[in-house]
Amino acid sequence: MNDEELLGVDIVILNCDNKGYIEKCLESVQKNTAGRFNLIVIDQNSTDGSREWLKSCGYVNHLILNDRNVGAWEGRNQGIRASKYRWIAFFDSDTEVNDPVWLDKMWNYTHDSKVGMIESRVKIHNGSYMFGGFAACLMNKQILIDIGMFDHHFKIGGDMDFWCKFAWSDKWRVAFCDDTDIIHHCGKTINREGADASKTSDHKFYREKLFKYKYGEKFIEDTMSKISSLREAEQAKRGW
Repeated sequence: MNDEELLGVDIVILNCDNKGYIEKCLESVQKNTAGRFNLIVIDQNSTDGSREWLKSCGYVNHLILNDRNVGAWEGRNQGIRASKYRWIAFFDSDTEVNDPVWLDKMWNYTHDSKVGMIESRVKIHNGSYMFGGFAACLMNKQILIDIGMFDHHFKIGGDMDFWCKFAWSDKWRVAFCDDTDIIHHCGKTINREGADASKTSDHKFYREKLFKYKYGEKFIEDTMSKISSLREAEQAKRGW
């Protein structure tokens, strides 16, 4: 990578029939992101009017218009392939950024060469805080060169697959940025009616059957326990 790739950040956001949320998300990112950034939005053939809004809003640097829903993880792959900087921020389309220095706060962690992923603090629907995972994070693109892109077979649930691959490598570690002001309207990116995502048939297939097909159950248990325990321990330190 050259010096130019260090001078900005790509921001990748997916939209799928998320009218009422995607507008607030992009408006907040545009308003509260300082410095050079490249906003990439992937629309998954939305039919609720949000696709047309994206075409005319003027916020998006690179708009990808899919003719079908290719899934959250292949959608993110499309954003990665369109990226031009070393660091990529991922936001779910039901997040709102209320922090004008969110990027500066997360960028501070990138000076540690071992840190490849920074999870941001998000405030969820019940007023409590948690670390956002892929709903709000900053990632070094080199990770994906090292362990591979997201598995496109996972329409949802690909975060668990990513963590399994991430755990194989001892090159990188995760950092947790605990002072950002970001709201996450949990679940709206999966189901606009707000139903529990774990009850959907897609979630059950991709997060259980396909996942267990790829990895042994003992490995899954050990890896997910390690990642979950790490995140929970970081949250517990802060009294969340």
